[in-house]
Order: sequence, then C-alpha cells, then structure tokens
Amino acid sequence: MANLLIKGGSVVDGTGAPAREADVRIRDGRIGEIGTDLAADGEQVIDAAGAIVAPGFIDSHTHFDATIYWDPRLDPMAQHGVT
Repeated sequence: MANLLIKGGSVVDGTGAPAREADVRIRDGRIGEIGTDLAADGEQVIDAAGAIVAPGFIDSHTHFDATIYWDPRLDPMAQHGVT
C-alpha cells in the first residue's frame, strides 16, 4: 500500500466532533499523523482542498450474504467507503 499525504481536507473522524481542516499522513496503510501544514516526506501528495477526508464507514445494512457468491472480494463496498 502506498504512503500518502492528504493535504488540506476537512477531516471527519467519526467521533462526533466537528470537521476540522487538517492533513493526514498514511504510512504502510495506517494513519501515521494528523496535523496542519505537514511537510511531504517522500510520499504521494493528494490535494483534498474542498473535500471531506474520513475513515471507511461501517455499513450495518449490506447484502454481503448474496454478493459474496458472485464477487468474493465484495468489490463495490470498499470503493464506496464501506469497511
């Protein structure tokens, strides 16, 4: 998984706190740092200005029971942010 620096998005962390503008550093597929004005450290930089940055969301209403038979990777779910 690529290392990323997502810059300038509105971070919604799922705790119920208001969104805040911040940068998010991803290292080895995990959030490594959240802060403002983080400097790139060799990773790919994504400009998220004007966008929401959030973790995957748990979808408590899915139809995995049938989908798994024709798509064992349950592909569109991850593409829609469902974890």
